[in-house]
Amino acid sequence: MLNEISYSLAERNTDLDKAKEYAEKAVRAEEEASASVQLSGLQTSDLYHTPRLAMFWDTLGWVYSRLNDLVPAEAYLKAAWALNESPVIGGHLGHVYEQQGKKGTALHAYQLAYTASPSRTVSPLPTGAPAFTKDASDLEKDIRRLGGKLESPDFRDDLNHARNSRFLASSAGRHPQNSSC
Repeated sequence: MLNEISYSLAERNTDLDKAKEYAEKAVRAEEEASASVQLSGLQTSDLYHTPRLAMFWDTLGWVYSRLNDLVPAEAYLKAAWALNESPVIGGHLGHVYEQQGKKGTALHAYQLAYTASPSRTVSPLPTGAPAFTKDASDLEKDIRRLGGKLESPDFRDDLNHARNSRFLASSAGRHPQNSSC
C-alpha cells in the first residue's frame, strides 16, 4: 500500500517528501522480504518478490526524478529495468535521461520500452500487483516527439542482448548491474 500511495503522489507531482518516505519504506520492506526467502522453503508467493521489487524501485526512482535528484533516480530505474522490462519503467527511465539532457539515450529507452510493451507481448502482473500502466500510445508519442522510429528489429535484438548479458552475468556470479549492457 505504501508503494501505491507513493506512486500516486509522484504521478500527481505532489507531497514528494512524503512520497519519498513511503517509497523508501516500501523498498526496504520488500528488499528484506526478498532477502529472507529460502530455497528449501520456497513458496509460490516468494516468486512475486522480484516483480514487486522492480515496481518498488521504479516508484522510488520516479519519486527521485520528480524531486530532480537524477543520480539515484537513474540508479533505481536502471535496476528496476534490469529486473522487469516494463513499459512504465522504461518510460520513466527515458524521462530521467531527458532530464539529464541525454536525448538519444532517452529515445532508445522509449523505443525499448515500446518494444517490450504488453500490448505487443504478454507480461502478466503478479496477483495483487498494482496495475501501473503506460500504454504503447504514450511511448509512441515520446518516440515521435524525439524524432525516432517505432519499429526496428534492432530494438528486439537490443532487448535480447541485454537479457542474455544479464543471464550470463548472473550465471557467472556477478551482479546484473555490473554487466556492460
